[in-house]
Amino acid sequence: MWTKFPNIRKAALEIAYDNGMINRFEPEEKFLDACLSVLGADGVYETDLERFEAFLGELTTKEMNDLCCGEFQDMAVIVDQAPKNADGHSLAGLLEDFFNVET
Repeated sequence: MWTKFPNIRKAALEIAYDNGMINRFEPEEKFLDACLSVLGADGVYETDLERFEAFLGELTTKEMNDLCCGEFQDMAVIVDQAPKNADGHSLAGLLEDFFNVET
């Protein structure tokens, strides 16, 4: 799944490293495995993931960092530009789910 969504994977890892969620007790692989449950959750559709993936791929390194690790105001500017799915859920919701994932 991650090979299909490398930019979403990158965003998940940015969040995890910034928040100390990956360390010697919680390796990267374990975190990414836990994040797969987010990608496969009810209400998360592949077409939306594809749109989020494309949007993330267009961000500069600074914008990706601001989105995943920045101050709220910086995040909000980027989130407002991101596509939303049919239910009104946004990329921010997906990234928040990565932040809240339990390994």
